[in-house]
This record gives sequence, structure tokens and C-alpha cells, in this order.
Amino acid sequence: MNNIVILLVSETHFSNRSYLNIPYYSIYHTEHPDGTAHGGTAVIIRSSIAHYELSKFHQDFVQATTIEVRKLPTPLIISAVTVVLDII
Repeated sequence: MNNIVILLVSETHFSNRSYLNIPYYSIYHTEHPDGTAHGGTAVIIRSSIAHYELSKFHQDFVQATTIEVRKLPTPLIISAVTVVLDII
């Protein structure tokens, strides 16, 4: 991952059988609540950055993965979000 510090991913299509490991990065993800491989989000952040994961949000119409980066003058909250809009 060429000098990427934080990567936000939507539509991960992860399920409870998915697994991703990238050396030197922490990976947080939120699956679609029905457990199938669609929707979903992920935040991938360099492990050397002080951070922690906040509460996941997962409903049929929106999934969000959120982290807070520490040791900054002000809090920095970052979210990856997938929204499903049914267009009639």
C-alpha cells in the first residue's frame, strides 16, 4: 500500500467468512446486517497512528465504520459509509 495512511472502502462485500490482513495496517469493517456478501464498509489505517474504533452502524440501508485518530489538537473522526437508496 504505497504510502497510504488511511483508506476508506465502501461496498466491501465482506461476510462473516471474510478475512483481510495487511502488514502494518489495522483493518476495521462493518458487514451488512443480513450477513451476506453485499454492502459493507471498511477503514484501513496505518497501525503506527494512534487511533481507536468507534461504534459500528449497520442497518439494511446504511453501514458505517468509524475511527477516531488520537494525539491531534482536536479530535479527528473518520467514517467509511455505504448507503443504499432504492430509486423508484
